[in-house]
Amino acid sequence: MRVATALTGTVLLMCGALALCAGLGAFGAAWQLRPVLDPAVVRYAARNAWFWPVLASAAEFLALVGLAWLIREGRAALRRWRPALRGHVRAQVRWAGRSCSATPSGCPASRRCGCGSPAARPGRGC
Repeated sequence: MRVATALTGTVLLMCGALALCAGLGAFGAAWQLRPVLDPAVVRYAARNAWFWPVLASAAEFLALVGLAWLIREGRAALRRWRPALRGHVRAQVRWAGRSCSATPSGCPASRRCGCGSPAARPGRGC
């Protein structure tokens, strides 16, 4: 999905850059003075009153689909991070932090690495 999104973004960026270059006259005066919509499209839109509302509805539909996709991706990202936000996980981390900071020898990691109280291991602390 990320590749498709990156390709779509690249294509849209290149189209926008080409349109900007054409508007600034990089391809000659003929492209710079040319209208955005072809005169045939303008005549068709003038004859059919439904043209612009249908075009606006299609654009709004695409925007809503994009927004729904963005919300879905945000929820998926939140689900990936949610275990770290649960109350019992935070309580366990708080308990482990308090027990390790109060007495280093009480921490399971310090027992595994051989760090105990300085009195038990003279000359070598944690």
